[in-house]
Amino acid sequence: MLREAGAEEEEILKILSRYTGRTEEALKELMQEAVTKAMKEDAAIHEAAGQTVPDFRDSQALRDKLTAGYLMTRNTMRNLTGTTAHTATGQFEAALDRAWMQVSSGAFSYQQAVLGAVNDLARQGIQAIRYPSGHTDTIETAVRRAVVTGVNQTALRCQEALSDELGCDLVEVTAHEGARPSHALWQGKVYSRSGESKKYPKLADATGYGTGEGLGGWNCRHSFHPYYEGTARTWTDEQLEKLDQDTVTYNGKTLTRYEAGQVQRGIERNLRRWKREYSALEAAGADTGPAAAKIQAWNARQKDFLRQTGLKRQGSREEVAGWTGGHARRAWEKADPRSGEKKLEKFDRDAIINKKLRDQILDIWNESDNTFEYEAIEKALESSSVGRAASKYIQDNGIIITMDYSLDSDGLAGEVIGKDIQVYAAEHRTVEEVSETILHETCHLMYKWDKTQEDEVNCRLMEIFHRKGDITESDIRKTVRFVKEYYSEYLEGELYGYV
Repeated sequence: MLREAGAEEEEILKILSRYTGRTEEALKELMQEAVTKAMKEDAAIHEAAGQTVPDFRDSQALRDKLTAGYLMTRNTMRNLTGTTAHTATGQFEAALDRAWMQVSSGAFSYQQAVLGAVNDLARQGIQAIRYPSGHTDTIETAVRRAVVTGVNQTALRCQEALSDELGCDLVEVTAHEGARPSHALWQGKVYSRSGESKKYPKLADATGYGTGEGLGGWNCRHSFHPYYEGTARTWTDEQLEKLDQDTVTYNGKTLTRYEAGQVQRGIERNLRRWKREYSALEAAGADTGPAAAKIQAWNARQKDFLRQTGLKRQGSREEVAGWTGGHARRAWEKADPRSGEKKLEKFDRDAIINKKLRDQILDIWNESDNTFEYEAIEKALESSSVGRAASKYIQDNGIIITMDYSLDSDGLAGEVIGKDIQVYAAEHRTVEEVSETILHETCHLMYKWDKTQEDEVNCRLMEIFHRKGDITESDIRKTVRFVKEYYSEYLEGELYGYV
């Protein structure tokens, strides 16, 4: 048994290490971008106060802070790899033990016991950390916390180093809706880093800066910026008071923004749980119907929650390692009995050739007033050279664009069906996003780009060019990395030479 357990842990370590290498590269880019953005914002404040700000690249102290922050966060994630492998092996052993006891007792068949073990492991997720209290964090939660906290803390330390060089002691802390109650007490106010000011409280004492529970700690989204006496504050006391009192209504109950955020976190946890269960059942060759129905139900509940409260969807919090567009599509088809039975209005394809793009769009299952205007979609698509080429191709070939307003497709923005394009409207917030999806799918048709990673990269780069009018090497690297992770079931292709 020990040999099997050791082999299992070694295999888990091998898989996690493969992903850790990719994550470390992404972490380095993310940290550089976050620090550069924060430093530019701070530099503008310092310069407005008459200071001469040194170039970030010329400051050894700032570079050291950035390097130290990256290494600290990277090491945290590497520690998670080892801890996760060990904990996951324990989960696997416990599940096997339960299955063996169930079969031995005669109460369960072999198939029932195996399915029960798969369900247990999927429901729990891969546990990265088990705390002395008994609470556990999944790998998704642990990694997100490590990255968010590490990036924020590194930016704050670099900002402090710059303020030290310029002799600026005061800082103004940022503020946002939905702050946890303990953080709402000190957000948006001015503090002294040294504690020598007679007017402003010491930053560390008032906010807990430097501790896990305080400013810049675990999952904290607050930061700070330099403040010079006599300048206007970003938030007045009256605005902060109103921010703290802001509420939303959900199912007839009044919630603070923080309470509403906690409800949303619960919905996201359930989405992650059922995605894990669906993936595990699919891999085991078992019935995925109940899990797919749960994903659909929780998506519907989230959609209703967001509609009632006006809060924004946070897709990154719903992500599960290994969940791809293919999983989303299959789960959606499994849960929706109408899939494959969609009846489009009868178009005379010859009659719509060379008509305006807006004449080739139709809605299905639209039961709300929240409709994307066809003319606005046309205008957004034709705002770039590649978009105009796509629009012309659609018109010349009589392609029908179906705007599907049915249940959420769980991340699937659009697809080619036959010779036409289907856009899942619920996955889009703006006409610009709709136009990018139409462009993406049109590229599959125009250039015969099929289901390979290379083709998916090309389509996504077309979206970027449509949006920005340019494509950088950084855009290519990020796109390749994204496609390799989320379209792992596709053949690779050339991928621009990046791996």
